[in-house]
Amino acid sequence: MKDPLANQLDRLRTTLGTMEIALGTINEAIVWTDSQGKVQWCNTTFDRLVAMSHNLIIGKQLSELLSLRRSGQDISIAEHPVNLALKSQSKGQADYEFNDLILEISWSCLNLQQSSHKEQAELSIVLAIRDITESKRREQALQQVNEELERRVVERTQALTLANQQLKKELAERRRVEAKLWTTTSRLSALIQNLQAGVLVEDQLGQIVLVNQKFCQQFGIPLLPEQLIGVDCQQLAQTVREPFFDSEQVAQRIEDILNDRPVATSEELILSDGRTFERDEVQIWVNNRYYGNLWMYRDISDRKQLEAELQEREKRFRLLVTYAPVGIFQTDSQGHCLFVNPQWMELTGLSMAEALGTGWANAIHPSDRELVFTEWSKNSTTERQFSMEYRFRTPTGKINWVFSMAIAIRDEAGAIVGYFGTVTDITARKQAEQRLRESEERLQLALESVEEGLWDWNIRTGEVYRSPRWATILSYSPDELENNIYLRDTLVHPEDKRHMIELLEAHFQNQTPYFEMELRMLTKSGEWKWILDRGQIVERDERGQPLRMVGTHKDITDRKCSEETLRKRYQQILLLKEIVEAIRQSLDLQKFFRQPQSESVGP
Repeated sequence: MKDPLANQLDRLRTTLGTMEIALGTINEAIVWTDSQGKVQWCNTTFDRLVAMSHNLIIGKQLSELLSLRRSGQDISIAEHPVNLALKSQSKGQADYEFNDLILEISWSCLNLQQSSHKEQAELSIVLAIRDITESKRREQALQQVNEELERRVVERTQALTLANQQLKKELAERRRVEAKLWTTTSRLSALIQNLQAGVLVEDQLGQIVLVNQKFCQQFGIPLLPEQLIGVDCQQLAQTVREPFFDSEQVAQRIEDILNDRPVATSEELILSDGRTFERDEVQIWVNNRYYGNLWMYRDISDRKQLEAELQEREKRFRLLVTYAPVGIFQTDSQGHCLFVNPQWMELTGLSMAEALGTGWANAIHPSDRELVFTEWSKNSTTERQFSMEYRFRTPTGKINWVFSMAIAIRDEAGAIVGYFGTVTDITARKQAEQRLRESEERLQLALESVEEGLWDWNIRTGEVYRSPRWATILSYSPDELENNIYLRDTLVHPEDKRHMIELLEAHFQNQTPYFEMELRMLTKSGEWKWILDRGQIVERDERGQPLRMVGTHKDITDRKCSEETLRKRYQQILLLKEIVEAIRQSLDLQKFFRQPQSESVGP
């Protein structure tokens, strides 16, 4: 028969083993250090995290095992979580980068007794490390709505291992091991109490052997964790099931798990208040012997809401891309096509399969291909936005003009991981521009045939286009004249300016259908020429304000000179007529006065 001390030692060993197994089955890496930052214990998840044998980890500096970064920069020793905990001697939490992972690290500073027989206390640090790489990547995917959303699949099946320490038979060795077991038990309990998830461990008889405060808070249990030790889980299940939306189904599922005893399960449960819990259940087996179950409940409501938002945004994005009136494409960092929308396929005549990889380049008109590649390469090198007009040629030979824009997609480090761009169909505009050029050429030929100059005035900017004939009429070469409206003020005769402005203003106010005026303009040689200036507003804004006016410029100096000559001749004729009339009247009076008296007096 074992003495009481041996029995107590066995119970402590069993409790320690159970808690170590329980902590070894959870996804979070758990580690505690002494006041020097040296690892005193860790679970198997931490072993896998640092990729090192458990025996080699114990006694190592945690800051050396876990080299952390923030925003891509290595943190200093003083900024390491273990040293922050030692310095502040309080709880804390932060996100860090480790290798290719993003870790959420929670820490607590604890004062634990070295043994059950002494009051000596030691400062220890407890860290719970959770891999949140996938959730962070999903947040990044939300900001880059063009990337494919992936759902995180967490594999929770883990091999359960436990190594029991061999106890020596001597009483002194038993006392030493007893003290160590007692210290470790208190520390493991402290670890579970500080986890961010609700944890409950039951033995093979269905009695609670360990539970933390988070579990009590999650299910509104008005008891301290230690008051639940030894309580039958079936009795507690009646309280735990109440908050869930389908409490009967939750209770039945727990019963099925206990009966079927799967190695591990993971389920999402919906509460009546709308929250979502993730429940992990792990069977605890050691040497083919069943020891009980570990239940862990984690509130994932925020994550589920984020996933729902991601799905909704993806749905809206897909609708936008599918029905957008412009072509949309996406490539990798090397320019290999990853995606095109229906409008892009319609413009190019290529299918999605034909466009992928480098196939998209076949849509570019052969005459434009080298120019497009050169411009793309130049903008990629200088990190400028790609912007260009070029042609697509479909397999049937149809030509479509497009205006294309593309921007670089970057990761958190600023490296280019791809490109996102649009192509807008400008074929109609290009055809209109071609027709306009042809029309302008015909108009120019017509104006040159009648020796008239053309002017085109942008009223908003003051810029004026004047044809070469406009300049030569005034004996100037085209490059001698400024292309602005202010040139008019220097060339128009001072006596004609006021009337010209009045006529222009009347036309601006829609009081006349067009502007027309004969005015004098100064030639290069200093002479004045008569010009017939005619024009009409061809474009107004939404408020009716004039934007553009087009007109002609014709030399009428010869006509004005002829008119002046005719006017003078006409004045001379009028004067001569007046003289003749005066002479005639004078002759008639003389004749009257020469008549005999008898003829001038009545009977």
